[in-house]
Amino acid sequence: MKPMSFVVLVHLLSLFYLPPEQYLVTYHTGIIKTKNGKVITDGMRISSTESLIYDSPTDLLWLVIPGKGDVQLHISANAKKEGNLWVELIETSLHLKVKQGVFFGKPGPQVLADEITAADTVNDHLLLQTFNAYHFDAGAYQNGYFFLQVTLPGGSIRSKPLSTKQDSLILEANIFAPYLKVNNATIFEIGFASHTNVSSVAKIYPALDTTGRMDAMIHSFIKAVGPTTKRDEVYERCYWLIYNTLGKPCMSNYKTLFEKANLNIAK
Repeated sequence: MKPMSFVVLVHLLSLFYLPPEQYLVTYHTGIIKTKNGKVITDGMRISSTESLIYDSPTDLLWLVIPGKGDVQLHISANAKKEGNLWVELIETSLHLKVKQGVFFGKPGPQVLADEITAADTVNDHLLLQTFNAYHFDAGAYQNGYFFLQVTLPGGSIRSKPLSTKQDSLILEANIFAPYLKVNNATIFEIGFASHTNVSSVAKIYPALDTTGRMDAMIHSFIKAVGPTTKRDEVYERCYWLIYNTLGKPCMSNYKTLFEKANLNIAK
């Protein structure tokens, strides 16, 4: 038998070698670097075999992984601490699939309680910007008014009427801000009072965004996934990224910011 040539051997070995996958970074928190010191930025691609350096164990990374989709990366308990830094391979880090639920941006009847209730299976916080409008069925809420009931630690209760505009309930961040500074054990509940009855609409857990975090995240995600991804897919995936990370966004605010970001990036 003739000996196998070196070229043929190399070719056969190459058939069994799979190059590392490339992961797309869609969003990150904190300062994360590759092993050679390159700072991770939204939109860059990193190898699946890369070792990452974290400034804090709470730093997070969101990636698009082939076959898995949108994934949130956490350092695991096995990460090595080197001075004030944490180092771990992407492969051994915790990979958490971005959670999803019912997407309330699609056509169809919408119930107010559903719109202002965040799913604890995703993130139980309701993300409130400076001004937030939630549509309600005017026929279901007649001859009365909406109010916010705040139960403080210790049991004392505060109540405040809420504004409406046409068929929308208005929730403003400045109503909640003073209570959130006091204690995170405060209970917030939206109610409706008519001439004959007082009822609860929903208990909420507000998270305030008055510094543009959602807007920045939308811009980062649209840029990261690029113009070749279908608009509707980007719209829904970005929504779930924000929901998982910051809290459930007000749909009217999310839609406005997304369309604005799309136009700005397309220019």
